[in-house]
Amino acid sequence: MLEIRDRLDYLFVSRRHKIVGVLVSFCLFFILLFNNFTFFAVFFLLLPLWLLWRAVSNRLHRLVSLLWIAWTTQAPKCHSNEALAALGLTVRQMDDIQNQGKTEVVLAEWGAENRILSHVGPIPVLGEVVLHSRGFQLRAKNQTQLVWLEGALVLKKRYLLLERFINEVLALHALRHESGFPRLYRVVPERKILYREFILAEDLGRKMAQKGFLEGDQERTQFIFLGADRNGQKITPRPGDEILREQALQTLRLCVEEPFLQQAAQLLHTIHRQGLAYRDLKYGNLLIHNGAPMIVDFDIARRYPRHSPLFAEAVRHDWCCFQHLFAIAPAHSEVEKGCDA
Repeated sequence: MLEIRDRLDYLFVSRRHKIVGVLVSFCLFFILLFNNFTFFAVFFLLLPLWLLWRAVSNRLHRLVSLLWIAWTTQAPKCHSNEALAALGLTVRQMDDIQNQGKTEVVLAEWGAENRILSHVGPIPVLGEVVLHSRGFQLRAKNQTQLVWLEGALVLKKRYLLLERFINEVLALHALRHESGFPRLYRVVPERKILYREFILAEDLGRKMAQKGFLEGDQERTQFIFLGADRNGQKITPRPGDEILREQALQTLRLCVEEPFLQQAAQLLHTIHRQGLAYRDLKYGNLLIHNGAPMIVDFDIARRYPRHSPLFAEAVRHDWCCFQHLFAIAPAHSEVEKGCDA
């Protein structure tokens, strides 16, 4: 029975497939009913009802899990002295400001024009992002603030889409006991806000851009593998795509060594071991923290039943994307045939 359910989930994987399946089922139901084939008509009525139940129960389970995590999450101890020192600030300064009645102190934020605005003067390096000399950098992401909250330096992320908010909360909660991932600090479900650990680290994508392989070329390298851009538009192959990938790999070797990439592969394996598919591998989501990799941004990561064909396909996609971007084959059994190194 479980295998039949998983295969139906795999068949009706997208919203479009579900809608078409429901419409076709209802049409067949009425056709068979009017022709006195009642027994067969009932079968085609059960299929859309089953799809509806699966969709509702899955969403309900995710919402209940979100509320449970928000209620039970305890703020971890964050060592913020080093990060504050990099910003030219001290814990005493932050506490003095907070003692004036502010629950949280905003140090920097992404403005309405998707620009990072520093509230504490020129910042050469702001942990996960590098600011330009004018103090801002273009960034089209969820609204994010760097805040001082209850004696800790954390990132406050406000999400536009509930689905992405739930994805990140569930993923960070599942990885809370693992190293190499940011820790969840606090969750506010009614406002779609999460606070997570701020990491004083270097963005691999930014480091590659400083070496000459720009962010636009990095995105193109990722989109070549995906076959589409971030808007879902099909990518037309170009004669220089292979050369572009070779340039990416050469620049990558200038930024990090192979042991670093093997550790990154181990982090991806850890994600899969928790029943999660990452689905957003790119250079910019890999941080260099004290010489070791960290993976961030889980807003499109999804949890699947471990033996589901959907999970197997998503895991295979992650590993194929990893090999495409980093040209390294991890020693794990999840990598199936069909990945082009």
